[in-house]
Amino acid sequence: FATARQLMELFGLSAAEARLARALCQGNSLEEYANDQGLKLPTVRTQLRSVFAKTGTERQAALVRLIAGIPVIRETS
Repeated sequence: FATARQLMELFGLSAAEARLARALCQGNSLEEYANDQGLKLPTVRTQLRSVFAKTGTERQAALVRLIAGIPVIRETS
């Protein structure tokens, strides 16, 4: 899947939103992600709504399909 940095650059996601999007792509549920990150579920749902708005998607499945189609570009330094 695309890196968090790519998602931030392509869609204007915050770091937290990019982490959430990647977690969903890796098969985590919102509940699992909230628990793993020490966040409350309403906070994660708010982040997800923002991700949907910024990516032009409305469902988690559409978001995952969108991100899965982005080629991973690894930076070399």
